[in-house]
Amino acid sequence: VGHHLCARLLADGHQVTGLLRPNVPEPIPEGIATVTAELTDPVAMTQMLASSAADGVFHLAGAASVGGSFADPLGTWRVNLDGTLSILEAIRLTERPVRCVTVTSGEVYGRVPVEDLPVDAHTPLNPLSPYAASKAAADLAAYQYHTGFGVEVIRVRAFNHVGPGQDARFVVPSVARQLAVAERDGLREVQITLGNLSTRRDFTDVRDIVRAYALLMERGKPEIPYLACSGASVPISHLVEMLVEISPVDVTLTSDADLVRSGEQPDLYGTPQALTADTGWVAEIPLGTTLSDTLEWWRGRVAEEV
Repeated sequence: VGHHLCARLLADGHQVTGLLRPNVPEPIPEGIATVTAELTDPVAMTQMLASSAADGVFHLAGAASVGGSFADPLGTWRVNLDGTLSILEAIRLTERPVRCVTVTSGEVYGRVPVEDLPVDAHTPLNPLSPYAASKAAADLAAYQYHTGFGVEVIRVRAFNHVGPGQDARFVVPSVARQLAVAERDGLREVQITLGNLSTRRDFTDVRDIVRAYALLMERGKPEIPYLACSGASVPISHLVEMLVEISPVDVTLTSDADLVRSGEQPDLYGTPQALTADTGWVAEIPLGTTLSDTLEWWRGRVAEEV
């Protein structure tokens, strides 16, 4: 997401500086400056912000995997909550005005009766995973820093977003990568194993999502949380079938019960009504384009691995 946001901000004429983790090699988007510091160190964050000319901060960093959060709950809490607090405290102590867009997740809503969908800003938070709970805590911290300290922090609860460049730990890029590898290796068919194929989620192209973030930096209000989402859900199986249709490889899909999380919400989608009302944003990129671009990106990536 960071790479897509950098590209968007540069195209809009902004100067962009990215935060890099110490001793972690990462590809750097062309055209941005960088600083290296530990996100969870509030002193380092305060010094970084004080010495910069930044008038806006997009806080996207964090542990992003629901499944991974069960394997490392403390690490997930540390980066998602403590990292957010470090940023908020740095802004509080900075002498000039600095606006912040901080991104949490639609997962903060947890288990919601299907008849109560779509969720909105008033739906109670009911996080079920360490990831979701840490994001909910970060959301509340951001709200408190606004009401208690006057920090201009815009909260965004982002639902599933997909597109070129996403890590293969997630379902859409995982399938796209497997298809791209099969194509590269000249395989005529491949078997792909996933978890619950009937689960429905709200998917938006990452390029639409970062456009929402940029608009919220300019026009968002700290008083309310915004939902960055399409407003509709599709089953995971539908995404996979769409990917398969644009690949020449024959695919056999299987579902592995070991990959299904217990008590998983069968359907979850939100409403972007507040986001649209305050910024004019609507999702523009069709899902078919998103998936086609994702597969094409992976074709280029796996070709480099040979």
